[in-house]
Amino acid sequence: MRLSVPGNLLVAGEYLVLREGGPGLALAVEPRLRAVAEGAPRWKVAVLMGSGGASWSPVDDGAREDRFLWSLLEAAERAAAARGMTLTPLELELDSRDFSRPDGRKAGFGSSAAAAVAFCLLAGKAAGLDGNALAAFALEAALDGHRAAQGGRGSGYDVYASFHGGAGLFEGGLKPRWTALPGLPVPEGRVFAGKAPVSSAMAIAAFEVWTRRESAASARLLEDSERAVRALALAPDAATFLKRLEHAREAGIAIGEAIGFPARLEAPARFEGAVVKASGAGDELGLAFFPPGTRELPAGTGRIVPTGGPAWRS
Repeated sequence: MRLSVPGNLLVAGEYLVLREGGPGLALAVEPRLRAVAEGAPRWKVAVLMGSGGASWSPVDDGAREDRFLWSLLEAAERAAAARGMTLTPLELELDSRDFSRPDGRKAGFGSSAAAAVAFCLLAGKAAGLDGNALAAFALEAALDGHRAAQGGRGSGYDVYASFHGGAGLFEGGLKPRWTALPGLPVPEGRVFAGKAPVSSAMAIAAFEVWTRRESAASARLLEDSERAVRALALAPDAATFLKRLEHAREAGIAIGEAIGFPARLEAPARFEGAVVKASGAGDELGLAFFPPGTRELPAGTGRIVPTGGPAWRS
C-alpha cells in the first residue's frame, strides 16, 4: 500500500481553536508525506526526516520511549476494538523529508499530523476497512493518537486539514468540526521562518490562565477574533480575503499581547506588499499572502496553495 498525505497550515484562529467551538481557518498544502506499508509479523515503523531516520517497533526494548508512534498505535487499537476489529501488524515507512528546510529544520507544515493521518489510514485499510468506514476510523484514531502524543492538549486542526484537504473552517473542541470551503479565494502565499522558536506549551498555558479569568476585556478580544475568522472564511474574493486577514491578524496579535506572547513579525524585504502574519503562537513561522496580480512572487518551496487530501498510490 502506498499513500501520500498533505501538510497543513493554520491561517487564522490561533488560540481560538483551543476552545469549544472556537473557529480557525486551516489549509492542506504541499509538500506531502509519503508512506509505504506491507503486512509483517510485528509492527515496525521507519521514519525518514530531514535530520535523519529512526526505526521503531512496539515489541522492542524501550519502544514506549517513542511517545508519538506508540500513541498512534494505541489509539488505532482502541478505535479498532470499538468496532470489533483487530489490527494487522504492518511494516511502514513514513517519509517526511520534504517537510524540512535544507538545514534539516522542520519547515512548519505539520509533518506529525500528516504522519498520524497516514499511519491510521494504512492501519485501517490493512484491517479491511474502506470508504466511509475507513475515513471515520482513521480520523478518530489520528486525532486521538496525535492529541495523546501532545499530552492531550492539541486542538486537532492540523490533523483535520491534512485529512480533509483543501481549505476549511475548523471548530475546536472534544469532537472538532470541519466545514469545507472549496471556493475560498485564497491568494497565493509563501511561508517563511521567523526569528525565534516559541514554546507552544507555554503559550497555551498562558492562554488558558487568561481565559479562566473571564474578564470583560478578554471576552471582547475573543469575540473580535472569532468574528474576524468567521468573516475571513466567507470572503467572496481575494482582495476581500486580504482585507479580512488583516483584521484577523490584528485580533490575534491583541490576544497574544494580552497573554504575554506577542506575534508581530517583521517580514523580509522580498515580501513587500504582502499581508504578513504569524502562524500560531509567536514569531517562529510567518505567512505572507500577496495581492492578485503581483508580478513577481518570491521563489522557494514554501508556497501556500490549498491542495487535495490523502491520495492512494496503490
